[in-house]
Amino acid sequence: MAHGRHKSILKIIGPVHALRYGWAAQRDEKKGFFLTAAMEWREAADLLAPITPLAERCWREWERIMHLPRCLAEPIG
Repeated sequence: MAHGRHKSILKIIGPVHALRYGWAAQRDEKKGFFLTAAMEWREAADLLAPITPLAERCWREWERIMHLPRCLAEPIG
């Protein structure tokens, strides 16, 4: 039983961290730290990957800030 509770808590942690990254990205963008904000949107998108509509929104914010398509977010090679 404890193992099941542990799994459900882990499912919640990712989206909670993603929300914090999103808030930090908004704050940093307002302060003029655009590249930091883009990195935080990318982290949020990675954490929200199982929730596609939310991950898409994060990626759109990343693309808006970076003026690049998402396919360039991954390392080359």
